[in-house]
Amino acid sequence: EFACTAAAVPADLAAGTVAADLVVSDAVDPTGNAIVIGGHYVNRLAVGMTEGTLTAAGNKMIEMSGNTLYVAGYTAADTAAAVSELIAAIKAL
Repeated sequence: EFACTAAAVPADLAAGTVAADLVVSDAVDPTGNAIVIGGHYVNRLAVGMTEGTLTAAGNKMIEMSGNTLYVAGYTAADTAAAVSELIAAIKAL
């Protein structure tokens, strides 16, 4: 089980304009709030956070640590399922 909070959508996003640096690769260390998608095998930003949870197919996680939300699964399908759960939770707010 996880908890999710959301804030009002900034005006520039509500209007359909997305900042160029909103999505970055794991080659860049993000500053401020971040959502890290993918586990430690595919995203270096998840190293140290996902190893204990993602140990077999079917494992997935949605976990907040500091200002970073980690959304990952053991397989690509597990990660997609975790992302779908997060989206469903946000829509339910």
